[in-house]
Amino acid sequence: MTSWTHILLEMLNGIWAISALSLLIICIFYLQHEARARAYRWDLGWRKVLTSGMRVAIAVGVISLGSVIRAASIFLWYLGGGRTDLKLGWVLVGTLIAVTGFVCSVREFSFPIYGQKPWQLTVAAIMVFACSDLAAHLL
Repeated sequence: MTSWTHILLEMLNGIWAISALSLLIICIFYLQHEARARAYRWDLGWRKVLTSGMRVAIAVGVISLGSVIRAASIFLWYLGGGRTDLKLGWVLVGTLIAVTGFVCSVREFSFPIYGQKPWQLTVAAIMVFACSDLAAHLL
């Protein structure tokens, strides 16, 4: 890897982590504001108290959290000049969290009109891709 590639990847992952962290903070403040404005009673059950906007904010916040974890892990690895071990566990955790948020977003945006199929097909496509990519590398 050339030094310019290294610098560019380091910078892009840092920018991604900062952007995702900013969005995560905004989602947290939005949810806090909505909960206070509506004087929610959490003992009623989350389905009864969450508006669609709040559910979208939760999904986007989860995407952002996963993105922060993934991008920050890669950024810190690049910051160390790639001489240290990449903490793949953190990259995996961040990716799984972000993908969960993406699937929840697909569900939230598509459910009222298209039902359950869009998010189920998204999960199926992810699984097919992961299995075929793994098989391609192992066979």
